[in-house]
Amino acid sequence: MSLNDPLSEDLLHITLRAMEENIPSLISFSGSQVDQYAWERHNVTLTNGTTEQMQVAEVSLFSLLRKLVGHQLIPKLMGSSFLENFPTFLDDIWELDSGLKWLAFGLPRWVPVWASTKGRLARARLYRNLTVLHRMLDRSAAAMYDDLEWIDVTDVSELMKERNKAWREDGITPERRAPLDLQVLWAVNVTMGHLVYWMIIRILDSPGLVGRIRQEIELSIKASQPEPIFNLPEPPRLKKIGESLSVTCPLLKACYLETLRLNSSPWSVGSICADFVLTSERDGPGGKPKSFVLKQGTTLMIAHNLRNSDPCSFSHPESSVP
Repeated sequence: MSLNDPLSEDLLHITLRAMEENIPSLISFSGSQVDQYAWERHNVTLTNGTTEQMQVAEVSLFSLLRKLVGHQLIPKLMGSSFLENFPTFLDDIWELDSGLKWLAFGLPRWVPVWASTKGRLARARLYRNLTVLHRMLDRSAAAMYDDLEWIDVTDVSELMKERNKAWREDGITPERRAPLDLQVLWAVNVTMGHLVYWMIIRILDSPGLVGRIRQEIELSIKASQPEPIFNLPEPPRLKKIGESLSVTCPLLKACYLETLRLNSSPWSVGSICADFVLTSERDGPGGKPKSFVLKQGTTLMIAHNLRNSDPCSFSHPESSVP
């Protein structure tokens, strides 16, 4: 997905607004799951110890962050009622991701591989959830409010409404729209969930880097502390997250690009349209470039992480050097 296409721009705006609302509330420090945020449940445990009279929480950081990412994006895209109606949606995305390689290889459903079975069942549930959403959007567009199974679709994002309108006008059924939406939601949630976690880990692992980044982002992100209500402290609020962070914060951008290089592991898959010869950039045995004949109709899979970790392209291929 290009950073310059309209879909990416819409996702950027949605993500920034969600970050302003949710990041200050990463952890509530509440011992009751009823009072915890949705992304905290089963991921945060309060310990009995304290540090300088402050509460201490033990967290499963990867699970916490990936759920936070999902709870930032999904309600902003699909409406605030979506996760309330389909509470297992995010868990199903991760179940699908765990079994995706088996589904991509076309493993038959009768083969006893548990990850494949769970992934197939999760995909079916995700399709059903997204199909219901599009049916409700269709009925809402036709002013058929008495027949709505799902109460509120008014705050579904304009991005999703425009996609729904275009598919509806082209005669594409809700059942056929669901896989198209799932491609985007799976890619955004899984990719961002991994990258956010690894970017934080790599920043914390580099001595002095956290302080330098804080100084750099100070002018682009503004935070404030609201007055307490009934003597209960309110979480900080982010007043401004600039959309030009990549310009005003080159160090932060460099950390992101290094994380993208080392931890995204992207693949490109395509079908060859005509025979051609691929010649390597480097010389093989005997001082001659290697050549490969690729035939029409062949499926080509390119693992970009091999180039991203190539010592001929990077001086420290396995290390993050922003």
